[in-house]
Amino acid sequence: MKVEKISETQVKFVLNQSDLMNRDIRLSELAYGSEKTQQLFREMMEQAMAECNFNADNTPLMIEAVPLSTDSIMIIVTKVAETRDDEKHMNLLKHMRDVKRQHIQQHAQPTVRLDRAADSQLTIYSFDSLDEAASASARLFGNYTGKNALYKSDGRFYLIIHNDNPDDRLSTASIEMILNEYGQKHVSTPLSVVYLEEHGEPIIVEGAIDILNSVYA
Repeated sequence: MKVEKISETQVKFVLNQSDLMNRDIRLSELAYGSEKTQQLFREMMEQAMAECNFNADNTPLMIEAVPLSTDSIMIIVTKVAETRDDEKHMNLLKHMRDVKRQHIQQHAQPTVRLDRAADSQLTIYSFDSLDEAASASARLFGNYTGKNALYKSDGRFYLIIHNDNPDDRLSTASIEMILNEYGQKHVSTPLSVVYLEEHGEPIIVEGAIDILNSVYA
């Protein structure tokens, strides 16, 4: 976890997948203010105080987050002079925003809402090659028919899988057990999907598993 002081009223943190995994926190949990995320926030503010002399005691805070990649997220903490009563309770990542420019201070983006149920049905894996993605797809073909897509980013192929068909015979855990043999799992949240859709190269935007299986079978 890295911290950088932007100004006397603002500090930013960069968290990667290991920062969350080491604390048994999923990215989507940050929006709900659980005990684990509150502890993470306390650690963040302690680090900001120790490394940047950023003191936020008894100060209302606005907390925002933007994706840097599928495996890292930037959290911006800003001291605010005034807030409405219903905004005084800190809710980590209250506004999940998609970033289209490099400087978050220069724009505002629509909120990305996270849904716990939908998140539990979502999994994202990357592969070194199309052959690996096709081999994994062949294992899923016939047992999985949910929404799925394939994107390319930084030389890797990302398979986005929504396990949203109740008639399918594979649970999300079973799908991940299969994909673990071929690729690498990534932070799997709607925020990650937004990042890939915005910054990745679309290869197969619908029915990727069926197409990969038929072409590479």
